[in-house]
Amino acid sequence: MLTCFKIFALLLIGVQLALLICWSSNQVTRVTVPSAVLSFLAAFAILFLSRFEHTRSVQPSFILSIYLLASVVFDAVQVRTLFLRNDKPAILGLFTANVAIKLALLVLESQSKRRYLRAPYNTYSPEATSGIFNRSFFWWINPILVTGFGKLLTLDDLFATDSSLKSEVLLKDIQVSWTKCKYFHKW
Repeated sequence: MLTCFKIFALLLIGVQLALLICWSSNQVTRVTVPSAVLSFLAAFAILFLSRFEHTRSVQPSFILSIYLLASVVFDAVQVRTLFLRNDKPAILGLFTANVAIKLALLVLESQSKRRYLRAPYNTYSPEATSGIFNRSFFWWINPILVTGFGKLLTLDDLFATDSSLKSEVLLKDIQVSWTKCKYFHKW
């Protein structure tokens, strides 16, 4: 998944560079070239931010997911407008490829990284390793629902409890807090 993401990110950089060249030779408005430059720089930022986030987080990148979703929606509208204007075929093709690549990047970025994680991170629950879309729609709970539909659930079917929520840890925390309480000593 990570190498595939890099390949698509490099493709996006290439398409953005080609769009920058096309827009600079066919300047429509004053903001066309600066907009293309910003899009080119954003493609580089996607590549570096993805690498940074993948090495430091167990979840897919929230920032990249939201950016790519918004970018795909807005770029799809712009592609539609370019088709209605009967713009140059090179610009139409590059912009359509831009949307397709960003959509592929969005799908790749939304995937769970569980199989790439090392211990102890690979034992985290699916909720902890899911991206923004999986958590927003509770998609991570589907395996439990499917299992529960087919048979009675047992403790082995459930996800592992987070270590900070286990009773031994909580008991120690409560005992420390209770001994610090000034009212406890009056009893």
